[in-house]
Amino acid sequence: MRSAFLILVSSIATAEARYLQSNTSLYIANNKTLSAWFKAGTNVYERSPGIAYSGTLLNNTSLYIASNRTLSAWFKAGTRAGFTADGSVTTGTLLNNTSLYIASNRTLSAWFQAGTSSSFRMDGSLIAGTLLNNTSLYIASNRTLSAWFNAGTSITTRPDGSFSSGTLLNNTSLYIASNRTLSAWFKAGTYISTRPDGSLSSGTLLNRTSLYTNPQRTQSRWYEAGSRVSFRSDGSAY
Repeated sequence: MRSAFLILVSSIATAEARYLQSNTSLYIANNKTLSAWFKAGTNVYERSPGIAYSGTLLNNTSLYIASNRTLSAWFKAGTRAGFTADGSVTTGTLLNNTSLYIASNRTLSAWFQAGTSSSFRMDGSLIAGTLLNNTSLYIASNRTLSAWFNAGTSITTRPDGSFSSGTLLNNTSLYIASNRTLSAWFKAGTYISTRPDGSLSSGTLLNRTSLYTNPQRTQSRWYEAGSRVSFRSDGSAY
């Protein structure tokens, strides 16, 4: 996850809010080259006087999402946005259905839904957002495995563009061991999380399933259909 985003959340929890009596234009970049209008009657948080790092937008606003200012998106009036010191957005609510990069090298993208919250890396690629369409995404960093994910549900991605967590569109057979020697079927419409190698770390079983319960694969037990199960990298359940 983007370190600046974590710092932002921590800072908001401890910083003193400034209550805006009127609609106010404030800088959002430390070098004072970018600014935005913030809504009266809401709180803003400032790095220093007149420089905001979080606040509620007055207008629908086009803002940079990459620190090098090569990517931007429109964000919705009346919603909160967070900013890095360079003025790019860390978190915000999309105004429009928007195609966004999900890989830092800008080789993969997906469409995300208007009116939903998104978070961004400093390179402008998406960390987390809500899919507009049913979408096939890589689940392995080396792009050798993929699965379909459900429109209208939130996903998280890795910097390489592979999927980290989200909701399956279809009943899907997925590897549960990093060496791809074990697999199981998982239920459509349920949340899964994956490792960078593409194997599943947790998910909801489609069928009654016998699973190993120790790394040596000498012990096993049956899990009922609909059970939520977590897996070690060797494929054993716990």
